[in-house]
Amino acid sequence: MDLVSALSRSTFFLLSLMALGYLSRKYGVLREGEERVLSDFVFHVSLPSLVIWGLSSMEMSERVLRMVIGVSAPMLLVATLIYLVGKAMGLGKERVILLIAASISGNTGFYGIPYVRAVFPGSTSPAVLAWASTLVTFTFLVIPLFEAAREGGDLLRRIVRNPLIWSALIGLLLMVSGVKVPEFISYTLKELGNTSGPVAIFMLGAFFYGRGWPVLDLTPLLGKVLLLPLIALGVGHLLSLSQLEVSITTLMSAMPVAVALAVLSDVYDFRREEIYSLILITSLFSPIYLGAWLTALSWG
Repeated sequence: MDLVSALSRSTFFLLSLMALGYLSRKYGVLREGEERVLSDFVFHVSLPSLVIWGLSSMEMSERVLRMVIGVSAPMLLVATLIYLVGKAMGLGKERVILLIAASISGNTGFYGIPYVRAVFPGSTSPAVLAWASTLVTFTFLVIPLFEAAREGGDLLRRIVRNPLIWSALIGLLLMVSGVKVPEFISYTLKELGNTSGPVAIFMLGAFFYGRGWPVLDLTPLLGKVLLLPLIALGVGHLLSLSQLEVSITTLMSAMPVAVALAVLSDVYDFRREEIYSLILITSLFSPIYLGAWLTALSWG
């Protein structure tokens, strides 16, 4: 499959499911508020299944560890940088959380893996590894931030009870210990996890029904499209990753804002309009800016 075909397939997949979600609200298949059931399913069932399956299918090695660092370290660095700059500029807590979440999240699963496989045939294993690394780092960084944005209550207790935190811990334990999940369980986890992307995108379309296009501050796009992949490029060279691995970690860092972020924004009732718009814009324009990054990497 060539790059144009891969991009066309991914873009059609995104837009068609969003359109179905929108039409389901328009014609009464879903009533107002019923999309919340979908977000609860993704948050409590399909995403945790995806995390456990993705991590448990990996085998720990030096190469794997360097790739994990190559993906995770840039996310940590960008989050720290945004926090420090936000604090120095006196930005509010919610604003800083939005900037961090939008910058470090990435649609590395249903969009990123097909894209990388199309550009670099035979690169399925490192692409899946990069996806799993972004998923775990995203979980441990963004979930506590969203919990912190809530008013009142016991923050530590809410974090401990979060299903994504537990699924990441279980998946990491299985990967490090080398314990193999029985095939019938692994298959079930994989199939449940595979529903997270389509269901979340469908929910995204349903959410847009009846809403005008919000005024959007494009500042978060700079972190997602430029800052994170640029740092990933530098970290990859510092870790002496191969050219292929550097290209994969950089491209994965530049993937559109993750649809999973829409689920979290709905569950936590946090900046939903802004986050949904960021997902839509980065997804629609990804063929352009990902193509620019791919061209820059080919010159290297």
